[in-house]
Amino acid sequence: MKIRQAYQEDLLKTKALTEACAVRMQQLGIIQWNEHYPSLEKLQQDIDHTELYGIKPYYWGAQKLCI
Repeated sequence: MKIRQAYQEDLLKTKALTEACAVRMQQLGIIQWNEHYPSLEKLQQDIDHTELYGIKPYYWGAQKLCI
C-alpha cells in the first residue's frame, strides 16, 4: 500500500466514509464523530492544508481513504 495526500476529488468519498464510521463508532459507545463532525468544511480545510491522507493499495487501482 501507498499513503498519499487526499485531493479535492476525494472529498465526498471521505465524508461518506466518516459518516459510516461515525454510525459504527456510536454503536460501540465511542462518541467522537457524529453526523456533524467531521464536517465537509473541516475535511475541505484538511485537504487545503495537506493534512488529510489516504491509502492506495498496490494490487488494484481503486483508492481507499483512511483518515
